[in-house]
Amino acid sequence: MADRIATLQSWVEESPDDAFSRYALAMEFKKLEKLEDAAREFDELTKRNPDYVATYYHYAQLLVTMGQKDQALSVMDLGLSETKKAGEDHAHEELAEARAFLLSD
Repeated sequence: MADRIATLQSWVEESPDDAFSRYALAMEFKKLEKLEDAAREFDELTKRNPDYVATYYHYAQLLVTMGQKDQALSVMDLGLSETKKAGEDHAHEELAEARAFLLSD
C-alpha cells in the first residue's frame, strides 16, 4: 500500500491539477483510514477541480465520519451546485438524498 500511496503522490506532484490522480490519492488515504490526509486531498480537489463531481459525495461522507457534520453539509451544498451545473442528474440525486438523510439524523 505504501508503494501505491507513493506512486499516487508522485502523480499529484507531477500534475497537481489532474483530478483523477488527486481523487485516487484521497480515496486511498480514506481506505487506509488516514482521514486527515484524505480530507486535505479532497479539499484541494474541490478547489482545483470543482467540476469533478465524484468528489463531493465521498468527501462529505468522510467529514461525517470525522464528526464534522456542518462541514459535510457545506460540501454537499457545493456539490449540489456543481452537479446541477454539470447536468449530472444521478450524482445530484445521490447528494440530495445523502443530505436529506444527514439532516434527518
